[in-house]
Amino acid sequence: MSACEVQAGSAKRVWRMVGKVGRVTGRVAPGVVGEVMIAVRGGSEAFYASADDDAETMPIGTLVLVVDYHPPRHVIVVRVKRN
Repeated sequence: MSACEVQAGSAKRVWRMVGKVGRVTGRVAPGVVGEVMIAVRGGSEAFYASADDDAETMPIGTLVLVVDYHPPRHVIVVRVKRN
């Protein structure tokens, strides 16, 4: 599992990104780095995002799942399937 290590005062904290759910705020598309908002550290933060499937497009508002993390601010995502 990928993790982001953050120095906060004298305590080192590890924030796990893989497995988090977020929402697309900037279209994710082939050849385009999009943006997603993900809940971390008690709030929501923006991360650059790319699709796990290079051919997939995810419009604004799509729920996504983080499947990989490239520190400091880039995540690889898949669309959350709703039943």
